[in-house]
Amino acid sequence: GDDFVVVVLSLPDKLYLDEVRNKILKTTKFHHMIKASDAALADEVDEGKRELREVLRSLLGEEVEIEHVKAPYNVVKLRKGKLVNFSFNGEDYTIVLKRELKPGGELDVLNLPIEEGDYDEFYLASNKWYGVHVYKDKDGKVKGVLVNVQTPTEIKLGAVRYLDLEVDVGFVNGKVTVADEDELEKKREFIGEPLYNRAKEVAEEVTRLLESEGLEGLLKGFNLNSQERN
Repeated sequence: GDDFVVVVLSLPDKLYLDEVRNKILKTTKFHHMIKASDAALADEVDEGKRELREVLRSLLGEEVEIEHVKAPYNVVKLRKGKLVNFSFNGEDYTIVLKRELKPGGELDVLNLPIEEGDYDEFYLASNKWYGVHVYKDKDGKVKGVLVNVQTPTEIKLGAVRYLDLEVDVGFVNGKVTVADEDELEKKREFIGEPLYNRAKEVAEEVTRLLESEGLEGLLKGFNLNSQERN
């Protein structure tokens, strides 16, 4: 009989394909990512007919879906976010989404109640192996932080997408908590050793950064000073 294998590509995989293709034919960074949404648009960027930043921004739109992909292949769609910030420095982009939270229940890992007016500022980037959920109350005060270890974020038409690497790092009142390492072990055979090891390394890196510099230090890497507000 035949064996069928589904290979789920992440943004780093697509960037590698960009480099390979560029050895034969002029290929702009993010070509394969853009092509997944609009092949003609990807070609126009390569040909210099469209600016890359303009294309990336237009693909996102205003109300952005969040595709949280879990191994072996299960696409979980989180509550949509409103695009509040987008920046592109010529090499990498940063995205900030605002998500309104439904009162009731608790914030994962943080064990904090979700109250009326609470919202989430979700920080994502094409060069970060994690996304940062900054949970705030109705007055804008930070309640807690949840760092999701994941592949760098890619842009799709009206959506962002990343592969979840299971491990989460919580941060409340200066205390750091690492969660779901057991889930990472369960998914080890699906994500493979390189991603398994990367997830462990990133969780340790985030933990050290939060313990030494707090949330401010963690968000420094998202180039917030250069962001353009919509």
